Amino acid sequence: MNHMTKLLDQWENNASKNEPVTEIAIHLSLREAARIHALKELYPGCTEEDIVADLVREGLNQIEIALPYIQGKKVIAEDEFGDLIYEDIGKTPRFERLTDKFTAALKVQLQK
Repeated sequence: MNHMTKLLDQWENNASKNEPVTEIAIHLSLREAARIHALKELYPGCTEEDIVADLVREGLNQIEIALPYIQGKKVIAEDEFGDLIYEDIGKTPRFERLTDKFTAALKVQLQK
């Protein structure tokens, strides 16, 4: 089952995650906004905000998976077969560090 199918099942069972921590305003084309409203009507247990947040979350997860691995020279571990695992010098480690940086900054903002 792919990730979007799982998301649809989640919506079908009204199990959307309500974890809003911060708000980000976005601009959608009329077609995109209409598609969000159509999903809301198909899954009345979800709000438009839930749907957009879930789609953004899933899209970000897929982007992170799609970031290319670039093998570095440093060995960081061995797998269960004894094969060497090399550090990733691609964008993934930087994305993770930046995500941690901005998570910390957003937490500070929320505490104010």
